[in-house]
Amino acid sequence: DQLELPCENYSIAGASNSYIATECYKYLDQNDTNLFVLVSWGAANRATVYDHDTEDFLHINEYDADADYLSQKQKTMIKGYYQYQYPAKEEEWKILGNIIGLYNYLKNKKINFLMMDSTQAFAHWHQQYFTPYNYFQLDNPTTYWHQYEQWKQSSIYNTARWSKHAPEQWHEIWAHKVVQHISEQQML
Repeated sequence: DQLELPCENYSIAGASNSYIATECYKYLDQNDTNLFVLVSWGAANRATVYDHDTEDFLHINEYDADADYLSQKQKTMIKGYYQYQYPAKEEEWKILGNIIGLYNYLKNKKINFLMMDSTQAFAHWHQQYFTPYNYFQLDNPTTYWHQYEQWKQSSIYNTARWSKHAPEQWHEIWAHKVVQHISEQQML
């Protein structure tokens, strides 16, 4: 709205970075490349798994294994999935491959884009690879998720999953920061 541009939003709450990258490739492969693409990466430990019972994808993290909205079978599947993951640091580097891969794809296709971390995607670990032009607040590991101080300091982790998100007014503040970057860098 702030950029006065038409927008198509393909985000899914809790999606893994591999899912985000795959969906971007699929969309860009079938559409005009005269676009401005905004990619918001998530936490490195998120995963996307297929649930045969619901015939749908589950977007999970290790904390979901005790979520009230999941069946016992789903909880067992999630616990099993995370039991066989790499140690945390190796997993984070593996996920970084999705970010680098899509970053290179967009640059090579000459598609106008901006990436950012909505949660801890750990791109700042590999700062020298990215440009601050195409990666918003790359030098600051304090992401959208963590900059909301009042939210961060609350006892949010003791509440229901969907209340773990910053309030709507913070989304507007973050959007303004992103739009300011786009304007300063003359990306459009």
